[in-house]
Amino acid sequence: MATNLKKILEEIGLLEHPFLKVPLDEVVRISKSCQKLIDSEIVSISKSFDEVISKQESAENIDLRLQSFYQRLESLEQRLHDIKQAEEHVLRVCSMRSRHLKDVESMRFDKCNSLKVYLLRSDELYSLDLWKQTRVSRLLIDYLIRKGFYDTAEQLTNVPMLRDLIDLRPFQEMKSLEASIRRKDFDPVFAWYSKHEQRLKKMGSTLKYRLHLHIFIERFQDVKPIDALSYSHSHLQGCSKEQLSEISTLINLLLCSCSESEKQRGLNSEERLEDLIQQVRHNNFALHGMTAQSVFETTLQIVDMGKLAHGLPLACHKSSRLFCRISGEKMDEHNPPYMLPNGQALVNMQEENQHIRCPVTEKVFQFNDCKRVYIVS
Repeated sequence: MATNLKKILEEIGLLEHPFLKVPLDEVVRISKSCQKLIDSEIVSISKSFDEVISKQESAENIDLRLQSFYQRLESLEQRLHDIKQAEEHVLRVCSMRSRHLKDVESMRFDKCNSLKVYLLRSDELYSLDLWKQTRVSRLLIDYLIRKGFYDTAEQLTNVPMLRDLIDLRPFQEMKSLEASIRRKDFDPVFAWYSKHEQRLKKMGSTLKYRLHLHIFIERFQDVKPIDALSYSHSHLQGCSKEQLSEISTLINLLLCSCSESEKQRGLNSEERLEDLIQQVRHNNFALHGMTAQSVFETTLQIVDMGKLAHGLPLACHKSSRLFCRISGEKMDEHNPPYMLPNGQALVNMQEENQHIRCPVTEKVFQFNDCKRVYIVS
């Protein structure tokens, strides 16, 4: 029984890694943004103050400048206060999530061999079933958020024990952006991309290109070819070879007299809008350090695979060989596998300026973030 409990704890720890990592990454981002804000504002104010000292101005002008400095410092204080509140909220979420996971570590067997849980935050005794129910509800909410059922997820979080374990704030903006995309109002999406452009570019996001491409196609379909071509010259320059090939194919579909079914496969507006929504979601997950697939789906798949494999004969091989599912190449000491930060494992990685591009998701990672995988037989 003790061995089974240890195994359960290890499996829970593996699956719950993003549960703790997401708020911790958020704390780091908030701290960095706070330090960057302080440094930039203090340097700017110091330079302006030095200018006042070096220049011989009237007392009235100096008084106006000093009032301006005071207003800027007040504005900085207010912004730092807002950042501090956001940081305190995230730290509280970290504490509650850590405590939630520690609850299961407090399990012990009583004299009747029934499993109980002592919560660290109180002396009250809870059953394991209650802890499981809380965890399943949390995983279900995460799944609903990823699928875009924001209203349902918000209603589920009204349960007191779940309120501190789920943070819906990062996804409230996504709900608004998805509504904007469905209305074909792309300005809020471009603004959101600009806000996170530096990080999204490092991730290899193609969202900005997809948005411009959609607008180009819409204008062409509205019988505005000159306007569409002008838009493409302004916003679709500097694309990669693959993107240029895609643009060329779409232009051929727009111009040639091919069948309606062939056009629909490449030009269907609703499908392209849905693709944009999915890309915004995945980019948002990546920004918050979340995995592409929910833990709820992963858990179900693990259980289903175990049931499917039950009863099958076990094969005994004196020497086994492993092959990369992506490239088909053999994995061994001469061609070792590496694990990318997004969970994909592959061999023979093509390194480009200390960066690795995932062939599955097209995301770009730093080589130092990839971990060598050791296979023990």
